[in-house]
Amino acid sequence: MWIKPFQAAGKFYLYSAWNNAIHRTSAGPYRHFADHADPGETGMQSRVAAALGLLPDHPVPFEVFPDAMIRTGLARLQREGPVRLVMTVGEACNFRCRYCVFSGVYPYARRHGSGSMPVGTALRALRWYFGFSRRRYGIQFYGGEPLLQLRLIERLVEEARKLAPPGARLRFGLTTNGWLLDDAAIAFLAENAFDLAISLDGPASVHDRYRRTLSGRPTFRRVWNRVRRIREIYPDYFDKQVTFLMTLAPPGRIPEIIEFCRQHSDVFAGKLPGLVTLNEAPPALYEALGVACGRERVDLTSLREQYHAALARGEVPDGLGRAASEVAMRMLVRRSMTSPPVLRISAGQCVPGARCHVTPDGALHMCERANVNLPIGHVDSGFDERGIEGLLRSFSQLIRTHCRDCWAIRLCRRCMADFAEGALLAPDRLAAMCPGRKLALERDLIDYCRARSRDDHCFDDLAAGRDDEDDPAD
Repeated sequence: MWIKPFQAAGKFYLYSAWNNAIHRTSAGPYRHFADHADPGETGMQSRVAAALGLLPDHPVPFEVFPDAMIRTGLARLQREGPVRLVMTVGEACNFRCRYCVFSGVYPYARRHGSGSMPVGTALRALRWYFGFSRRRYGIQFYGGEPLLQLRLIERLVEEARKLAPPGARLRFGLTTNGWLLDDAAIAFLAENAFDLAISLDGPASVHDRYRRTLSGRPTFRRVWNRVRRIREIYPDYFDKQVTFLMTLAPPGRIPEIIEFCRQHSDVFAGKLPGLVTLNEAPPALYEALGVACGRERVDLTSLREQYHAALARGEVPDGLGRAASEVAMRMLVRRSMTSPPVLRISAGQCVPGARCHVTPDGALHMCERANVNLPIGHVDSGFDERGIEGLLRSFSQLIRTHCRDCWAIRLCRRCMADFAEGALLAPDRLAAMCPGRKLALERDLIDYCRARSRDDHCFDDLAAGRDDEDDPAD
């Protein structure tokens, strides 16, 4: 059933996936839906839900990526091209982080390599991208460690500026481990206004556990000195366009990270780091890290509580708290609350190619997270429209079969890259993801209602912006 009962701050709530609404109720109606309710109460549940306006009194057709949505998404993709082009300029890396996706423990992901993107392939990729008429172009350089290919990146930036149509906005980005950020590299990135993301997991006691060089040396001190150097010589650039990626690996050691950011507030003030947890990693990764699979989960409760406590005090939450909670809260604040005659959704999956990843061999992929067995075209021939359509139809069938009656159908963001096995979408991998995803979404609903019960306007700052919940091409 599309109803989820939950309690927050001593109050009873029912969430409906049909109209995406959260209904505050009393103990009487709530008990019909509680986890311990009599399984034979299905008829009563439906009547109560209909009376409360949480379900229709008739069956509602359910569609995931229907034909019209697929046609619209593909037409937009062929007309406008990718929102962002991600280019793996080289597969080599000077680090051997123990949790790395290229370490060999992730099925169907490539392993560390030494290949780089040929200049000719890179230039053809740019010409293909700028062949689409857009007002905004975004190019992200990826690796390996992309700064090992700094000369190639410099060439591509110069070429991109020549190819960009007059008046178009052109933005560059790069993710780096920070080791090669010498003054020359910093100057190039700052002068070209790169959005720069530096991988930094916390203080040395946390960062150096798993982030090591090829020879096994710790990396924190040098990376931290590079961070300080950017702030010293380009303070405005640092404040506006430099951020951090933090991989929260078990054991999480969140208090040490919080204290580190507090002690260095001059560096982290105003920063919204990207947080990556390894809670859905394959068992082999836990073995590689030397921790217990299934028990050593990274718990972000303290960060979420920090975020909501700041809101309750009328303060601006710090970056760590925002990173742990704000995306989920924004999604709930901006969700579209409708009672549709037909529930048509994208289930959180974009049209493959909206964010397009180019590998060194010129193959196009739906994003840098997708495994190498799911190409969607090539720089020399463009998008494989039939292949993309086939992926979307497979995704549609799988979601309709597996998720049809799930209360989280409109809140859960499913990316086919997460449950692909080779070139196939695997039902068992999707099923394995579900318990953790639903637990996290229930926690988000509780946090949201608890915060609103204290101050109904606490999320007003998040309300601005368009609702793109079911936009398949964004």
